[in-house]
Amino acid sequence: MKTIQYDDEFTWIPASKPGDSPTTTSKFGGLPWLSADESWPACELCEQPMQLFVQINLSELEDKSGNHPFGDGLLQFFHCSLEACGDKGYEPFPAHQMKQVRIVYPDGVGKVCQLPPFATSVAIRHVTKWKRVVENDEPIQADKVGGEPVWIQSPEYPKCPECDQSMEFILQISDGPNLNWAWGDAGAAYIFRCDTHTEKLAMLWQCH
Repeated sequence: MKTIQYDDEFTWIPASKPGDSPTTTSKFGGLPWLSADESWPACELCEQPMQLFVQINLSELEDKSGNHPFGDGLLQFFHCSLEACGDKGYEPFPAHQMKQVRIVYPDGVGKVCQLPPFATSVAIRHVTKWKRVVENDEPIQADKVGGEPVWIQSPEYPKCPECDQSMEFILQISDGPNLNWAWGDAGAAYIFRCDTHTEKLAMLWQCH
């Protein structure tokens, strides 16, 4: 586990192709890495399995010195694909969990499983490479890790529930080309991480 220490000047943009990949790799949709003794994450509202929207192997992201500025582990983002549940997930800490953001540290091959049925399935794509890009005066509008978010509405940085400090932006996801999921009207989702309590993460989304 590692405190976030990166230069906001850089952002990492994924390139992806259709199809799944091994469970410890970066992907949109598909099979996540799960520990051998855990169940597939479920929505607290409808009690149905949540879909893996994004998984990022943080060790794939390297700065210009070859270091891993975001540490290691797998950043996983699960979300209920039932519209009635998912529409309630725009707040960072909702009363009922219809989403889950976490970092896991794979130990072994993990659980062998198949995709459960979902209300709506997102297309499965695996990340083929990461492009490290310099962000100058204007944040780049793209699916990306690091850098600065492109806000649809006013800036909204969640507070860590442990220390009450503003959390650091770590990931932005739009509607396509990697994840075919609409965040309201031309919206985007944002994931944050506390730079002190690195196990604390939050997700929110905004739209027009």
